[in-house]
Amino acid sequence: MLQDIRENAQGTIAKVVVGLIVFTFALFGVDSIIGGLGGEPEVATVNGIEIKESELLRAVNTQKRQVLAKMGPNADPNLLDEVLLKKSVLDSLIDQKILLSNSEKADLYVSDEAINQLITSFPEFNQNGKFNNDALLAFLSNTGLSLGEFRTSLRKEILTSQYRNAIAGSSFVLPHEIDRLIRLDGETRDFDVTTIAVADFMDADVSEAEVQERYESTKSSFVQPDTADVTYLEMTKDGIMSGISVTDEELKAKYADFVKSYQGKEERKSSHILIEVNDKMTAEQALEKAKSIQAEINSGLAFDEAAKKYSEDAGTAKLGGALGYITRDTFDSDFENALFAMQLNTVSSPVKTSYGYHLIKLDDIRAETAPSFDDIRTSMELEIKGAMAERQFVALQEKLADISYAASDLQEPAHELGLEIKQLNNVAKGAVEGDFSHPALQRSLFSSDVISEGRNTDVIEIAPDKVIVAHVSAFRPEHLKELSEVKAEIYDELKQEKASKNAMNRGETLLAALNAKEDASGVSWVKHEKVARNFNEESPELIAAVFATALNTQSEVYGTTQLSNGDIKVFRLTAIHESSQDSIPVEQKNMLTRMLGANSGNVDYQAYRESIKTNAQVERL
Repeated sequence: MLQDIRENAQGTIAKVVVGLIVFTFALFGVDSIIGGLGGEPEVATVNGIEIKESELLRAVNTQKRQVLAKMGPNADPNLLDEVLLKKSVLDSLIDQKILLSNSEKADLYVSDEAINQLITSFPEFNQNGKFNNDALLAFLSNTGLSLGEFRTSLRKEILTSQYRNAIAGSSFVLPHEIDRLIRLDGETRDFDVTTIAVADFMDADVSEAEVQERYESTKSSFVQPDTADVTYLEMTKDGIMSGISVTDEELKAKYADFVKSYQGKEERKSSHILIEVNDKMTAEQALEKAKSIQAEINSGLAFDEAAKKYSEDAGTAKLGGALGYITRDTFDSDFENALFAMQLNTVSSPVKTSYGYHLIKLDDIRAETAPSFDDIRTSMELEIKGAMAERQFVALQEKLADISYAASDLQEPAHELGLEIKQLNNVAKGAVEGDFSHPALQRSLFSSDVISEGRNTDVIEIAPDKVIVAHVSAFRPEHLKELSEVKAEIYDELKQEKASKNAMNRGETLLAALNAKEDASGVSWVKHEKVARNFNEESPELIAAVFATALNTQSEVYGTTQLSNGDIKVFRLTAIHESSQDSIPVEQKNMLTRMLGANSGNVDYQAYRESIKTNAQVERL
């Protein structure tokens, strides 16, 4: 049968079919075949707008890169929950589609010119006040986006922000609301307070049966994870550097090379006028415009005034075209070749670069002089030591890996490399602090090779300048702690709970007695008068409770609150002093008005978002 297939595959018809397939792939790509059969899979639809699987995967990858970047150099992709991440990103895409569809229904619009201006305004894409296309291309490469996709994402963001800005910007606060807030914020209160300390109730009895019952009901909290006692070797670049010495001959040789790099070097201060070549202006038109500007300058127009009037370099035009001092290899080579061939205080003919045509004025020339040997001796020494330490660190790291892999413990690698064997006990699986929380070290330390076979861990790079190799000297698997191990902990916990409850009961009893007008002569009150909301001599919980209490027509009102440490505060509110709305400057009042208006606008926008989400037609596939 295989022979039949092979023979038929050599025939004319087969060759035609194969040729058609190749031709189709070449013109339209693999999607022309696969997509034609079923189309690209969808993961959801929002108001009729499809979310393709490729869009979701791209967004997931972008989000993953951002999360790992925030986690730092020790980030471990294996710690990310792919299912949860995918769900979160899909939810975000659905929200975006809902907002976008609503913006499009409102006929909101973003022009190509607005997108162009936004891209060129990003600081990340500007160097020395000028848009740098290479920086944009590097960004697109790192994010995996094409320029079209990036422009589309910006357009969507602007469209949705237009609705947000319209709603948030239309919110306002009435004058009487501001006046009311100012009066409340400036309000002060008189109150007395007494404290029922939880420490006074710590003599509460806790029985063995109560301890046993708590242990049985909360056993899961007493599970001890896998732990290990470890010995380990630590090698750092700083440690290697501290053992390196640099001779005077090495320093002088380096300084000589350093001085050579300055020979013939100079800085040139310049200004320029840029006429861009773009969709609206051809190269010929830009050249003619540059020549006409040059003629005006030759006729007496000051170069800086001409730059302010004509230059299309937004970053330097308002500065009269000033670029400051530069050395070679800073700007476009055509620009630099012209600049470094000019005479002082002259203006060049139009110079063509990738940006357009420039008129350049050479304002000053100064030679760079090398700093003295003594001025840079320390930095040169550190540079030499750093380079030597880097080379040794890499070499010794490889040697450490080779020796420790073959050794049964850390004695041999420690002896060979002159490293100190360190000890650390009770390293827990899943530790979240210290070097042994590093994900790669955790995986290696608790692997079967290390635990069961007694091998050393891999040499793990904890940081760019630090590595660790470890050996498990004792291992204790996950287990439930015995009651005897946690009895004291449970006992203290129950005692604290009882004391807190008894303090609360005492506070409620006192509060009831005070409200019933019973004799309270035995209560020791601490008086406070005209206390503001930012009063810091009492706990925030107490101040919040006092200012949440209404006095109305009563001469005094009692209340109680419990602090985070279990103490009970019983207070007696006796007076409320309102402030005048004229108590703050007009500028501050206006700022408060704007702030409250913005807050109110954000609340309105959130309500709008919830409304359109509720009414959206969303289908997850």
